[in-house]
Amino acid sequence: MQAGKNIIYVDTGGTFTDAVVVQPDGIFVVGKASTDVEMLENGFLNAISDAARKMGKSLQEVLAQTAQVGYGTTAGTNMIVSEAPGPKLGLLTTLGIEDRLHIGRLRSAGLPKNIAMHMIASGRPKPLVPRTLIKGVRERIDVKGQVVIPLDEPAARKAIGELLEDGVEGIAVCLLWSFLNNQHEKRIEELILEMAPNVMVSLSSEVAPVIREYPRLNSTVIDLYIGRALRELLKRIEDRLRENGYAHQLLVMQAIGGVAQT
Repeated sequence: MQAGKNIIYVDTGGTFTDAVVVQPDGIFVVGKASTDVEMLENGFLNAISDAARKMGKSLQEVLAQTAQVGYGTTAGTNMIVSEAPGPKLGLLTTLGIEDRLHIGRLRSAGLPKNIAMHMIASGRPKPLVPRTLIKGVRERIDVKGQVVIPLDEPAARKAIGELLEDGVEGIAVCLLWSFLNNQHEKRIEELILEMAPNVMVSLSSEVAPVIREYPRLNSTVIDLYIGRALRELLKRIEDRLRENGYAHQLLVMQAIGGVAQT
C-alpha cells in the first residue's frame, strides 16, 4: 500500500451502490448512488463520484490519488437464483458418470435436524446443465494420477460436435481424478477451441482442483454459467476506472473471504 493514498471499496446492492473512501489521514467519506441493474458500472462510478463531491474534489482527482479499489457484489449469485435464462451450457465427463450432476448428493448434510427431517418433501434444485447436454468421453486417470485409459479423441470430437450442433454457448469439462493429472482435460479444451474458438470452456482442474467429483463438477458448471457476464462486468469497471485516472488493479471480494485480483 502506498503512503498518502486513498483506499476505496464499493458494494453494489439491489437498490443502491455504496462507496467508502478512506483518506490517508484515516477519515472516511461515504458515497451513494442508485444501482443501474443493466449497467452496474454506472452505479459503481457514480457512488465514488458522490463521495468525491463531498470531499470537494472531482472523480478523476480522487482516483488519481487512490492506491486500492475493491469491489463487492452478489451479481454472480443473482444470476444463479434469477429466473431469467442463462447461457446454454454443455458438459463433458468421464464415461459412466454422466448422471452425477443430476444425482447430486445428500442435501441435508450439515443442516439442523428440524430442517433436515423435512428435506424429502422439498424440491430438488434444477441443474444448470440439462441431462441431454451432458456427454461421456472414454478416458480414465487413476487415484495416483496415472493414465489407465487414454483419451478417445475421436469420441471426444464427436461429443463436442453434438453439443455444438445443439447450440451450446459454453462447455464445462470435469473428468475423474483430473486434479491429479489434467492432461485429458487440457486436450479436450484444445479440441473444443479447434472446433469452436469462441465457445467458453471451463475445466474442473483449474476451477476446483480438489478431491470429490460432485463439488468439483458443480463449481465448474457455476464458473461457466456466470463467468462471461462477470468478466465483462469487471472489464467494463476496470476500463472506466482507467479512463478516470486509476492506475492499479481492481480487487474483488470473494465469498470465501479475502480479495482476488482481476
